[in-house]
Amino acid sequence: MPRGSSLAHDLSSVINNPRYSDIRIICQDDVLYGCRTILAARSEVFDRILFPGRRDPCPTEISFPDINSSAMKFILEFIYTGSIREEALLKPSDAIDIYHAADYFLLPDLQNCILKVTEEFLKEHDYRLALKLFNKTIEKMPLSQENNLYSLLITRIAATPLDSFSFGCFTMENLRALLTSTLNSSAYFATPEYEVFRYIILWGANQISEEATSIFEYRLPALEIAEQQFLLPQEFFLNQSEASKYYQLQASLLRLISPILTYINFSLIKPNILANVIHPLGIIPTPILLEAYRFHAELKNNSTNRRGGVSCRIDDLRWDNLACGPNIEIKDYGTRVLCANSTTVESVRGVNQLSGNGMYEWDVVVEEKSRCAWIGVCEESVDFSSYLGRQENIYVFGSDGQIWNSGKSFRYGTTFNKGSTITVHLDMTKRTCAFSIDGVRYPVAWSNLPDKLYPAAAIWKFGRLRIKPHT
Repeated sequence: MPRGSSLAHDLSSVINNPRYSDIRIICQDDVLYGCRTILAARSEVFDRILFPGRRDPCPTEISFPDINSSAMKFILEFIYTGSIREEALLKPSDAIDIYHAADYFLLPDLQNCILKVTEEFLKEHDYRLALKLFNKTIEKMPLSQENNLYSLLITRIAATPLDSFSFGCFTMENLRALLTSTLNSSAYFATPEYEVFRYIILWGANQISEEATSIFEYRLPALEIAEQQFLLPQEFFLNQSEASKYYQLQASLLRLISPILTYINFSLIKPNILANVIHPLGIIPTPILLEAYRFHAELKNNSTNRRGGVSCRIDDLRWDNLACGPNIEIKDYGTRVLCANSTTVESVRGVNQLSGNGMYEWDVVVEEKSRCAWIGVCEESVDFSSYLGRQENIYVFGSDGQIWNSGKSFRYGTTFNKGSTITVHLDMTKRTCAFSIDGVRYPVAWSNLPDKLYPAAAIWKFGRLRIKPHT
């Protein structure tokens, strides 16, 4: 490409080019070159460093011992051209270094770009990559709830049951970081709280010895067994010698895991497990257990056993090809629904029954709207060949900004169009439903809903919707 055809292309030839540079940038592992004027004009941090004040001489050499040269090259590329070549990011771990550097130089647009790249990496790999990147992130940056990279990685790790990770995957620092970040979060957490407690105990025992692991594993059954264990074991210790050995291991274990025991919410563990499994261990102070018992005594109809508020994960979200109008087509493993040949509105419901207690949330992406689209919930028996909003057992939000039930409509939120993402917030504990449009949440639309519901939608000819888990 000839010079003068593209500013970004021309400036890319200046990156790390001594001929056009007047600054040496000393990195963790190498020396790079930059243009003072461009760097200062594009970054406030560089501006403060390169033009310190009238009385101080402008440096010709600057040092960043915590940033490696590979990450710095991406910083320079973004500063000079306004973008980066995502295909050049060959290793997921490089993304962490670049994000850290972008955070230092206050480049939020570059951070957002790295978040997108990291998200794609995570889609292509399993949970082990998320933990690997999480560990590296902890080394680079202090833990903060405002850090979007932490949030992305923690969300991916939290969606995986803890017992999927070997004990060697976690250090004290990253285990504490995970538990701290999820303790009071409303985000989905896959592991019931008893299993969190069990994992921490066995993780600590594994640090001591195989014998310790075996002893505590025997006394901490899996959740399915613990829930059925209604009576205290008659012989917690077989003999005095075993008791003495247990108390020695108990003391060692407590010294090791005390810093992270405070990040367990014992109120999320059922009372019979607290009494019959956890209390006999002698590890948790009695006041903490009494507080958990009091919580259960005062709370009615509590079925929540995991952190993340009362959020319930909906696995395998799909539209039901046996519960839809005659002209409805369902594609892509049940995630997409479209209406090709109908001259009227046709409807569909999901395969997922939503009942019990908890907050169920999912997204519906409007890929093609046609005249109008409606999204919401319904009971099992519905007339799918007619408009949902006229029926008593259906509750939907239309793209015209109206909510419909039993033929009655009310203004709600605002209109939505092609490309919009509608989030359904169904609280089965309170029996309420609310909606969000592209992340903007609106008030409760209905209360006193039925106790069993399904995702539902209705579309005109050429309309197309895609259902997916809420993220």
